[in-house]
Amino acid sequence: MSKARPALAALMGTLLASCAALIEVAPAGLAQWDGPAPMGDPTCVAESYDFVGEGTLAGLGLQGAVPAELPEPNRRAMIWVTHDPKPFDRGAPGGPVEMTRMLCFEFEDGSGGTEWPVDAAWQAPGQAAPGVVTEGVSVPPTLLLVGLALLLAIGVSVLAFRRRG
Repeated sequence: MSKARPALAALMGTLLASCAALIEVAPAGLAQWDGPAPMGDPTCVAESYDFVGEGTLAGLGLQGAVPAELPEPNRRAMIWVTHDPKPFDRGAPGGPVEMTRMLCFEFEDGSGGTEWPVDAAWQAPGQAAPGVVTEGVSVPPTLLLVGLALLLAIGVSVLAFRRRG
């Protein structure tokens, strides 16, 4: 009986790790955004985003990721950070145009900002490090809970049968 417990624990751990590996841990913004462009401005319209959601600019760590002081960095806003590089002209008209990710934000009163270039090193909180592929199979939470319940039932059954034998 004492030999069965470590084997059962190893089996349960392996099954649990297998279920956990099925959960998608994709970066926050690599999905399509079908909502409106910020303030109707096409600057932040992109195929994919590194972040789309409500929050504060400071809370997302964007204050140090843009070349100038952000207005009201602790004020709640709808925030868009493109994944796709967009053209940004830093110099005199007709000069070189840099391709960079863009930040746009809109406060509740409709004010905000567009065309804020974002440093390439910036990552949304919880996002994978650059170059790390984190794609997986998306599993509904209900299916995951059913799977875990099934694993628990199997473990309890094995222990119950072992004690009888």
